[in-house]
Amino acid sequence: ILPLFYTIFLSFTRWNLIRQKSPTFTGFSNFQNLLKDSRFHHSLLVSFFFMFLATAAEIFLGTLLALLLDRDFKGKGIIRGIYILPMFLNPVAVGTIWYILYEPSIGPINFFLESLGVTGFNILGSTSTAIWGIFIADIWQWTPFIFLLVLAALQGIPGSLFESAQIDGASGFRIIRSISLPLVKNTILMAGLLRAMDAFRVFPKIFIMTGGGPGTSTESSSLYILKTAFRFFEIGYSASMTLIMLVLLILIY
Repeated sequence: ILPLFYTIFLSFTRWNLIRQKSPTFTGFSNFQNLLKDSRFHHSLLVSFFFMFLATAAEIFLGTLLALLLDRDFKGKGIIRGIYILPMFLNPVAVGTIWYILYEPSIGPINFFLESLGVTGFNILGSTSTAIWGIFIADIWQWTPFIFLLVLAALQGIPGSLFESAQIDGASGFRIIRSISLPLVKNTILMAGLLRAMDAFRVFPKIFIMTGGGPGTSTESSSLYILKTAFRFFEIGYSASMTLIMLVLLILIY
């Protein structure tokens, strides 16, 4: 509670750690400046774009894989175990792994592309592809989270419902559409909300893989706040941005 109220207090002040010993109250000037700050507006667009696309893709792929693997087959425990490993990795480690994979001179992805005749392709070095490279890394790490929750919900559905549907002649697709998905929709919604809030605050992968570049093409709100606070030392202004992000997250939830 104390850090929250202190952040609210700082958002109404001007405090540069290099030039000022203590914060100076300035009222709503920080929020007025935010209305004209095109870089902050762009960072919000990056955060929202990342949140919507990453969450939608992870829900779709995670639910699809849960439906495919919700059955008995040989080695299912091993396959499920391997599949959920990425979600246990630290986001910094994930960012480092994918940075190496995308590296234009020694990265295995570019090596594979060159073997197909595609040369000079720098995924993280282009403003048009960098965000998609981070997007793929996030899907790789967090689709298993959706998969795990949806699979657990599917396995909680009584088997008698499926047996009755099969006796009535329902096809596999009809069973999924009329029984499986309606019964797990609340779980999918909850998982989607959790991932949306986390994706909106995306920071480690962007910081490690691109640093917000090229230019500011992948600079999320979290990264811009970090730079404002600890590179430009504008603590009051960064606190006001933090407060805006908090309000947006509450509205999303």
